[in-house]
Amino acid sequence: MQQTKLRDNQQAIVSYIAGLMDSDGHISIGRFRYEKKGNWKYRPQIYFSNTDTKLIDIFTDFLDENNINFYIRRRVKPKKTYMDQYEVSINKMDHSLKFLNLIKDHLIGMKKEYSKLVINFINVRLNKKKEHKNKRNKLGRFTSGGNPLLGKEEYSLYQQYKKLREPQRLHAMPLPKSIGG
Repeated sequence: MQQTKLRDNQQAIVSYIAGLMDSDGHISIGRFRYEKKGNWKYRPQIYFSNTDTKLIDIFTDFLDENNINFYIRRRVKPKKTYMDQYEVSINKMDHSLKFLNLIKDHLIGMKKEYSKLVINFINVRLNKKKEHKNKRNKLGRFTSGGNPLLGKEEYSLYQQYKKLREPQRLHAMPLPKSIGG
């Protein structure tokens, strides 16, 4: 009986965290210009933003309890009438994967779809990193570090994410016949 209550309580907490992500969270595949070489870099972006420090504490306690590394950034209010905003971000791929796997079944709407694509993206990247790490050059030595280049599969997942994010354009939809279409 005690374990059932504990398990139900844990599910309630996970559902609550998923609700926070649904309302004030961000799940995406980000695209950034790599300054040194001018190449594009793709990575998962997961963060939660809010002005309420109690919600930030609940969110970070959940991450701590699940051994998920995070960063907190404070955005100072630009005007006296605004409140400071706090952003909790999860940057490591393996930690992002762990977090999304915990909450994915409790997300709703588009965030659920975004999380599926980001999970696939992370799995592909992590598998490529393992393969890249074990590669040897012509002399039999391990290749120097770094990340493997972005492949077609990752780029395809990014394109799918980008397409999901496109707003539905009203002018692209045919008009109903009653209006004159």
